[in-house]
Formats: sequence, structure tokens, C-alpha cells
Amino acid sequence: ILKRDTLVITKAGVEALEARLK
Repeated sequence: ILKRDTLVITKAGVEALEARLK
């Protein structure tokens, strides 16, 4: 897996978690 893809997936995951917390 490319680092770029990992960062994108991680960012998407973090945003999803933040959306749930809000």
C-alpha cells in the first residue's frame, strides 16, 4: 500500500470518527 493511500484512508477514518462524536 502506498503511503499516500494510507494517509487518505486514515484521514477519511478520522473524519468519520469525528463526525460520529459530533
